Amino acid sequence: MRISGLAGGLTSRLPSPAGLFSKLASPFSKLAPLFSKLKPLFSKLSTLLGPVGTKLGALLGPLRAKLAPLADKVEEEFHHVTDHLTAHAEGQDGDHVEMPPAFEFEAEHVPEKRRTALFAGLGVLGLGFLIGLGVWLMKSPAKETAQSSDNTPSISLPMPPRAGPGASLLSPSPPPGQEGVPAGQPQPSVPQSAEPPGSAPSPPTGETPPPQPSAQTAGAPAPPPESPSAGTPALPGMPAPASAPPARPDFTPPSLKDSQGAKLTSLSPVTGEPKLPANSGQMSVPKYAELPAIAPPAQPVLMPEAPQSALLKKTDAGSIPVVAPDGRESWKAYARPFDLADKRPRIAIVVFDLGLIKEAGEAGIARMPPEVALSFSPYSLKLDDWVKRSRAAGHEVFLDLPMDSRSFPMRDPGPLGLISSLSTSENQRRLESLLAKTQGYSGLVAVDGQRYLGASQQVDTMFRVVKQSGLMFIDNGMSGDPTATRLAEALDLAYAKANIMIDDRHFRAAIDIRLRKAEDDAQAKGRALVLIPSRPLAMDRVATWAKDLSARGIALAPVSALIPSKAPTP
Repeated sequence: MRISGLAGGLTSRLPSPAGLFSKLASPFSKLAPLFSKLKPLFSKLSTLLGPVGTKLGALLGPLRAKLAPLADKVEEEFHHVTDHLTAHAEGQDGDHVEMPPAFEFEAEHVPEKRRTALFAGLGVLGLGFLIGLGVWLMKSPAKETAQSSDNTPSISLPMPPRAGPGASLLSPSPPPGQEGVPAGQPQPSVPQSAEPPGSAPSPPTGETPPPQPSAQTAGAPAPPPESPSAGTPALPGMPAPASAPPARPDFTPPSLKDSQGAKLTSLSPVTGEPKLPANSGQMSVPKYAELPAIAPPAQPVLMPEAPQSALLKKTDAGSIPVVAPDGRESWKAYARPFDLADKRPRIAIVVFDLGLIKEAGEAGIARMPPEVALSFSPYSLKLDDWVKRSRAAGHEVFLDLPMDSRSFPMRDPGPLGLISSLSTSENQRRLESLLAKTQGYSGLVAVDGQRYLGASQQVDTMFRVVKQSGLMFIDNGMSGDPTATRLAEALDLAYAKANIMIDDRHFRAAIDIRLRKAEDDAQAKGRALVLIPSRPLAMDRVATWAKDLSARGIALAPVSALIPSKAPTP
């Protein structure tokens, strides 16, 4: 084939639109069933795209007119290039250059195939664009309607609970953690200040509190029913007015004598685990600001000066407690004064996990009796301020010691936590870093530690550091392993193990029965230690319980008063 023939083929053999569509007829015939199903959609698209096509035609008309001269110029340049190539390839004698048959076939058919594929791709792309545009146009009105309906203001009011038979079916109790929140309203996010899941808040004014579990000894008086508050009476089935303060059920003490009047000495007449009251959803959630205020003491107790320079030493981690050269220890030097000649049974209370929530720390300092010890988290940002304010209010101060539990690593004690799988040197470094967080505290309170307190080597290393620091160690008693008790006795460590551990899962009746159990333990053993979390419900029940504790023949004592004093060796 000559070069002139090749150039002519490039121009004259271009497929016409009719030929192109005739070649595409066979594939599109197979799509006929699909197009028949899409016919209703296309009819809608034609209705929607009619105005669009009109606007596109109006826009593309001037554009086509502007591009026409450019297209003519490109075609003229193309012919000029082909003529130039033909003249350059031919000799002076007019002979033509012969090309190989393979190149001749490709030159004739490849441009045609490429153009066919190009036009087919452009057709499919345009069809997809039109279908997508139609779907978008159909969905746009519905979306705007939905948005306009969402912006319409609305008011949702909960149905009041119905009184009488069948009320429990029509007004089911809410799930745990949503007690006291009306149905149809969003659950407020108030961390730590609301009652934890599973706890039962106090009943509102005008309602009779649920009966306490029958866990008292013979002769124990039953709790008197709450009298309705004065003022406007509440309608049946309607909640009490918001202005009326919630009633606070008083703590009913157990009888410490049997039916013949003899003093009980056996361990715990209080047994059993109470159940969550059925009407817990109708009870109010206690708040830190609503805790009962404590009466100012007739003779304020002056706390010892803290910190004392003789009880500190400098390390790479900072200043940590140490036994003074004269043998004084921090837990004795910073202890709250207590009359050791008082022979009444003693109960000590420790509130732990403080310092992370401001309201909880304020309530612990101002609303808890001064004999109650306060333990602050080492992760608190204002730890020095919390320690100083707590001691100024008469509280003994401790630090939480986070340790790994059986649920580790799901429950992570943090970067200062002691973990049994780490080396003893790493745990010792973490412990010294924790001890240097502040000064003036009396000891450490074990937080979790069910796994760690069972590791003999780890506990021995930890207790030796605590002993050298002159601090007290409070065991929460949750590990069930005697390793810690045995090692503490061997080192003569100031060690106290909790009799009662109240956690954030316990509700009102469960907390009350544990406090009564602490009284029984104190009567039987002479002393008892109770740990409670910094939750408003637990602090509320302890503050109410402690009001009449002295009248029941039991002394509320600081934790240091539970450590037995040894007679000096001759």
